[in-house]
Amino acid sequence: MREAARLKDGLRILEEYFDGKPWSYENQEKFLKLLQQENIYKAGETKSSKQVEQHGRIWSSAFNELGFATCYKKGNKYVSGGVNITKAGKSLLSDDYVEEDVWLRQLLKVQLPNPLPQKSENQYPQFHLLPFQATLGVIKACDGISKE
Repeated sequence: MREAARLKDGLRILEEYFDGKPWSYENQEKFLKLLQQENIYKAGETKSSKQVEQHGRIWSSAFNELGFATCYKKGNKYVSGGVNITKAGKSLLSDDYVEEDVWLRQLLKVQLPNPLPQKSENQYPQFHLLPFQATLGVIKACDGISKE
């Protein structure tokens, strides 16, 4: 995901068509096809049904990691299945909030390893990093950024 505007447009599609619905392989495929119809996503070459599902999951993974939605397939033992647009996601889609502020709040929360429910246990329980906050700390320690 390289463009924030596309992510927001994709979230709008997710909310309109899938909020509260199961995040099945079939819905993952439908989601990507809707993104293509709305010119939010360009497939390039012809993809198999399985590849289309995978690309749908890549989009939902971005929503999950940034805290804009939770999209989990039924069967993950840590969460109930389905699509849920979070408060942050609704804020991003709303005209009542400054979009840049919503993005900043969410980027400040991104953590490695990802604390979201996984299908297996965390392999690095002692490692925790907030990359955006760490980057800001480096910039401050270097007295800012310059072109030099």
